[in-house]
Amino acid sequence: MSSLVLSRGFPPNTLDPKNAVNPAAYAVLEDFPLAEIFQWSLGVQREFFNDSVVSVSYVGSGSSHLRGWSDINAPVPGPGDLNSRRPFPAFGSITLSSDFVHATYHALQAKFDRRLSRGFSLLASYTWSHAQDNSQDNEDFLSGPNFPQNPQDTNAEKAEAGFDLRHRFVTGMIYQIPLGLPGSVLSSSKIMRALFGGFQLAAIFVAQTGPTINPSVSGNPANVENTSLIRPNRLRDGNLPGDQQTIDRWFDPTAFAVPVQYTFGNSGRNVLRGPGLVNLDLLIARNFQLTDSKRLELRGEFFNFTNTAHFGKPNAVIGSPQAGRITSTSAPNRQVQIGLRIVF
Repeated sequence: MSSLVLSRGFPPNTLDPKNAVNPAAYAVLEDFPLAEIFQWSLGVQREFFNDSVVSVSYVGSGSSHLRGWSDINAPVPGPGDLNSRRPFPAFGSITLSSDFVHATYHALQAKFDRRLSRGFSLLASYTWSHAQDNSQDNEDFLSGPNFPQNPQDTNAEKAEAGFDLRHRFVTGMIYQIPLGLPGSVLSSSKIMRALFGGFQLAAIFVAQTGPTINPSVSGNPANVENTSLIRPNRLRDGNLPGDQQTIDRWFDPTAFAVPVQYTFGNSGRNVLRGPGLVNLDLLIARNFQLTDSKRLELRGEFFNFTNTAHFGKPNAVIGSPQAGRITSTSAPNRQVQIGLRIVF
């Protein structure tokens, strides 16, 4: 081993491309087309009681020529040295950014909106949706882009999108508790108004189905470079009914099998579903009116008020002893935050 003093510069011809062994390359499609996105919607609204509105809408979109990545120099499955099975053996991976990605989205969206009246407001929405694509961009997930298992068959990647949530219900409410307010039973004296006035209650409730899970395999049965892209063979559905799901067996690992040597698996992307989410955040506040333009606000905020366990995704590496088990959570336990502020 020899040392290199950077202040003396590199030895002659160190950076000569002729000295590179199986260099990796990055390429962008020539004349990259602009993405095409078509969006459409149809909605109906109806007002009730002068302060409430119900909306029902169908929302859809279709996209094509979206950016995606693939290794066009990936070795085909087989025995022996990787480079001997590459289309361009003198190079390593050649990452091509091209326009092979397409996506669709369809949703039924319903909303109930009660504007603030008599100290109470409510906004509730429900979405039943289906999102599909054949790849993901590195801007969609912090984990980076999703390369196809077989760069020669990108259509085989079409599946539920990684962000697909089939059902999602969200509601938020604010309620100014009428104790001690003018006209209430406890507003007969200044003492009662001082003791019981100014209370406020707010809440946000979320309930949604689980995200998609993309199964992979243990080891490298195809003998390719990027082992994380290899999917198992799917023998049957694999998703378990809700009453059979536990943290130790969220899905049925025996519904999948490691592919035979030198082959890719036949399972599609994102064929499994992780745990859903049910969460309630609560706010209890008390306002003390100091002057006409100043008030003191005491707030108690309760995140995950019911202290519900929000489980993360199960291990989906087929052939691993941990396959099907959940060993992490996706959100923290109950957290309480107390705050005091002056509004002026």
